Amino acid sequence: MKLFIVFLFSVFCICSTVAAQSQPEYLPGKLIIKFEPEQEMARKSKTLGIHPKDQVLEIMEGFGLSKVKPVFDESAKDVVAQSLSKRNIDTPPEDVVDDLSRTYFIDYSSNYDPKTLSAKISGMSGVVYAEPHYVYYTEEIPNDTLYGMTGQNYFEYQNFPEAWEISKSSTDVVIAIIDSGVFYNHPDLVNKLHRIEPQPSPASQALEAVENDSIGWDFWESGDIYAGEDPVQTNDPIARWSVHGTHVAGIAAAETNNGIGIAGTGYNVSFMPVKAGGTQQYPRQIPYGMNGIIYAALNEADIINCSFGGEGYSKFGQDAVTFATEQGSLVVASAGNTGSDVPFFPASYHGALAVGSADLPSNSQTDQKSDYSTYGYDVDVFSTGRTVRSTGFEYDANEGIWTTTPDSLGYIFSTGTSMSAPIVSGLAALIKSQHPDWSPQRIAYQIRNTARPMDANHSSQFQYKLGRGVIDALAALTETMPGLEIMAIEFRNNDGEMLNVGEAGLAEITLINHGEPANPSVSISSLTDYVTILNGTLDLGNMATNETRVIELGITIDEGYDLEHTPVFNITFTDQNANYEDFSIQEYDDLLYQIISTDSLVMSFSNDGTIGFLNPFEQDGGIGFIPGGGENQLFEGGLIIQAEIEDTIYVPNQVRFTDEISRHFSPVQNIGLRSPELADVEAFAEFNSSNHPVASDLKVEMETYAFEGELINQMVFVRYAVTNTSSKIYNNVYVGLFNDWDIGTVDGNNVGYSEPDSLIFAFDGENEEEPFVAVAHMGVISSALAIDNTSVMTLEQAETRQDSLNFGIYYENGVGGMDGFTIEEKKLALTAGIEKTLLGSTDISIVTATGPFNLQEGGAVTVGFIYAYGEDLDELRRVVQAGRERELFSVTLTGTYHEGENPSIIETTRLYQNFPNPFSTDTQVQYDLAEPGGYVQLDVYNVLGQRVTTLVDDIQTDGRRVISYSPQGLASGVYLIVLRVDGEVYSRKMSLVK
Repeated sequence: MKLFIVFLFSVFCICSTVAAQSQPEYLPGKLIIKFEPEQEMARKSKTLGIHPKDQVLEIMEGFGLSKVKPVFDESAKDVVAQSLSKRNIDTPPEDVVDDLSRTYFIDYSSNYDPKTLSAKISGMSGVVYAEPHYVYYTEEIPNDTLYGMTGQNYFEYQNFPEAWEISKSSTDVVIAIIDSGVFYNHPDLVNKLHRIEPQPSPASQALEAVENDSIGWDFWESGDIYAGEDPVQTNDPIARWSVHGTHVAGIAAAETNNGIGIAGTGYNVSFMPVKAGGTQQYPRQIPYGMNGIIYAALNEADIINCSFGGEGYSKFGQDAVTFATEQGSLVVASAGNTGSDVPFFPASYHGALAVGSADLPSNSQTDQKSDYSTYGYDVDVFSTGRTVRSTGFEYDANEGIWTTTPDSLGYIFSTGTSMSAPIVSGLAALIKSQHPDWSPQRIAYQIRNTARPMDANHSSQFQYKLGRGVIDALAALTETMPGLEIMAIEFRNNDGEMLNVGEAGLAEITLINHGEPANPSVSISSLTDYVTILNGTLDLGNMATNETRVIELGITIDEGYDLEHTPVFNITFTDQNANYEDFSIQEYDDLLYQIISTDSLVMSFSNDGTIGFLNPFEQDGGIGFIPGGGENQLFEGGLIIQAEIEDTIYVPNQVRFTDEISRHFSPVQNIGLRSPELADVEAFAEFNSSNHPVASDLKVEMETYAFEGELINQMVFVRYAVTNTSSKIYNNVYVGLFNDWDIGTVDGNNVGYSEPDSLIFAFDGENEEEPFVAVAHMGVISSALAIDNTSVMTLEQAETRQDSLNFGIYYENGVGGMDGFTIEEKKLALTAGIEKTLLGSTDISIVTATGPFNLQEGGAVTVGFIYAYGEDLDELRRVVQAGRERELFSVTLTGTYHEGENPSIIETTRLYQNFPNPFSTDTQVQYDLAEPGGYVQLDVYNVLGQRVTTLVDDIQTDGRRVISYSPQGLASGVYLIVLRVDGEVYSRKMSLVK
C-alpha cells in the first residue's frame, strides 16, 4: 500500500443546504487556502509582525475555526519520490509536492458564505488563493434497465478491434475510477481489480483507520455532511448506493474475451476504485473528487477517469490535476451533459483530457455530437456516449452504452459523457502499454491528434468547439503524431507594453512539443472582429520531442473593437508531412484593464467603471491597490451614480449587489495610457450607462493621473466627466466611489475621519506596519460613509436615517438581513453626509461621493477623487494635502448645468450654498476665487450680527475651495456665512438644526 497522506482524513463539518445544481455548488463552513512559499512568508512576517499563515488562522478564529489540515504532510515527499522513481520521472519530488504541502483544508462554524469569505482571505498577505470546497456530480443520463447486446456495437465505429490487434494493454496499466464506488465483485470486473501493495500507513493512524487499503479508498461512505456530520471513511470503495461508478468501470475495464458479458475498451487493463461520493442520501454528489485524483496519482494510477463534474472553477482542482500530471498520471474527464459551451470541471482544467459524447451514426448519418453533450474550446475529443440517436422527446432505453451494474449478473444501458470518458480512458491504457515511457501529455495529444474531425458536419456555432473530433483507436496506436501545446502567451505593442485598441503589436507564444519530432508551422487568426493579422504564419523548422520554442506573430487590434468582449484567437499548428493539424484557442484577458503605477504605488482601472479588479469575487482582471511595493489592499472598487428622472431615483453602478457585480456601464473607448500632458502617467477611458434599463443616457469620460516625486507618488488622481446625452432631465445626480478595503486582515480594519481635511480613511487597528489608505474628495462632500460589511440591519434600525446607515453588504441566499448591497442602500450611501465615519475592528467598505447636480439636456459635470496612502495618518494627510494643492483639474460645483456650459472654468468669484443645509453636525462651504493673490476672509455670523467664528483669514490663489465646518456649542438657528475678497462681500444663510 502507498503511504496515506493527511489529506485523506481532512473531513469536514458542513452545515448548510445544497445549492441549485445549475450553479457552482460548494460546501458551507469549508475553505481551501494555499499559502506562498515559506521563504516569502518569513520575509513578509518581518513587516507584518506576524507570520502570514498565523494571521489568517487568527482571522478564521473569529469565524469559528474548527479544523486545519494540510493536503500533504511532511511524509509526502518520500511517497512522491518513490512514485516518481518507479515511473522514471526526473522531476525533484520537492517540486511536485510544493504546491499541495502549502495548501490547507479549513473548517469553520460561522454561517458566513464561503465564497465571500474566501474572496476576502485571497487578498491577505501570504495567501496564493482561498476558495470554497466545490461539490461536483456524476454525469450520467439514466435509462430504464433493458438487457440486450445493442449497446456493445460502438467498438467498430472507433476502430477498437483493429487497435486490439496491436495492443491489448496489460494488468500492469491501471485506470483509477474516481466515482461513486465500484461493485468490483461483478463477474466482469472481479479479476480486473488492481491490488495496492500493503505497507504501514502512519498518516492513517490520525483517524484510527484501517492500517492498509489494498484495493482503494472510500472518502465518503456515510454521514450527512450537509447536516454537519463528519463523513465516514473506509478502505472499501465498493458501490452500495449508486450504480454510476460500476457503469464507468465496466466500459473501461470489463474483462474482455472471457465468454461472458461485455468488453472493456482497455481490454487487459486493471482498475483502481476510488469512491469520492455516492452515499445513500446523496448518490450523485462527488465532493471529494480532487482528493481522489491526488490519491490515485500517489498510488501510481496511469490513467485517472473522472466521469463527474460541475461549473465551479477551483484553483485547488487545477492544482490536483497538475499534481497528477507531474506524477505521470493522465486525467481523463467527461465534458458534461449541459448541452452548452459552459466550461465544465475537472474536464476544463489545464492538463485534463476532456471528452464529449458522440452518437453512433446509422448508415445515413455522419459523426454527430450528442444533443446533451457539453462542447466548447476546452473539449478535446468525442467518443460514443449513446449508440442510437433519440428522436423528438421519446427516449429509447436501448440507445445507451451496455455496461456493468451493481448486481452479480447485471448489465445495463447508460448514456452520457460519463460513458464517453471511460471509453477514452481504455484507449489511453492501450497506448500506455504500448509506450510505457510516454508522458501523460503525449498520450493525451496522441489521442487528440489522431481523432476524426467533426466540424464539417455542424453549424458555425460549434466552430472550434468540438475538439479534434471522434477518437480513432487504430490511428492512435499506429500514427505517431506531434503534440504542440501553448505554455504561455503574451500580447504586447511595438513598444513592449500591453497591446491596446488601435495599436499594432504581437503575440509572444511559448510552445512545447509533447509528441513526435516535427517540422511544424504556426498560424494565428482572430475569432473576433476588428482584429488584423499582420504576419500570421511562421515555419518553425525541426522541433524535437519535449523541445520548447518562443515565437512572435504580428497582430493589430483595430479601432472599433467591441470592448464588451475579450479578443479570442485561434492558433493553428500544421505539419503536412506528418499529416498533423491541431489548434488552440487563446483569449486576451488583460485587454480590458490598465495598470497605473509610480515608483511607490501600483493600481488598476478598467474600461467599465470597476476599479482594482474587473471581477473582484475571483480577484481577476486587475491587480487592486498596492502601496509601497507591498500587498494589495483593495478587494473591490467601482463607480456609483444616482439620478432622479421624472421623480424616480435610479442608481446605475458597477459594484456588487448580491454575490455578483451590477454591470450597468458599457465601455466605449478602452482604457489605455496616453502621452502625458499634466502628469507622469496618464490614462483615459470612456463608458456609458447603456446597460441600465432607464438611466441609460450618461456618458462617463474617465482620466487617471499619477506622478513621481515625494508624497505625490503615493496617490492616483481620478477625474470623471459625466454628461447627459439625452433630452431627459437628470436631477439630484450624485457621483461616488465604493471601495471595499482589506488592510492587512479581513476583520481587523478601522475607519477614521479627519475633520480638518474632510478625509475618511481606512487602516488596520492591530498592525501599525500596515498603511493608511483613503479616497479623498476633490469637491463637495455628499457622503463620506463607513460601512460595516458584516452588519445585519433590523427593521427597527431602518426606520430612521441614522440607524439605516448601519446596513451591511454581505449576501447569503435566503438569510434574512444578508441581502447584499441593495439599491436603497446605495442611495443612502451616496447621500449620507458625514454622519457615519467611524468603525472599528470589522470588515469595512467606504463610499466617497459628491453632488447633487442637475443635468439638463447635454449638461455635463466634472468630479474628482484621489486614491492615496501613507505609512500613518499624518503622512496620509500630507499626501492628500499635496494632491489637493496641486489643483490638477477643476471640479464642478453643485447646481444645474445645461449643454455647452463648462463649470470647471472659474471666471467669477462666488460663494455657494453650504451642503448639507440644514445641517446637524457638519457642513461644507464652497467658494470660487477668480483672481490670484487676493486677501480672503470667511466668517460665520449669528442673526444679531455677531461673528461666531473665522474659517479663513489668508491670501489665496485663484481656484475652488471647500471648507468643512463643525460648529461647537451653537444652538439651533439661522446663521450667516460671509466671504470677503479684496473689498467684495458675498453671503449665504445656513440653518443649524440639532
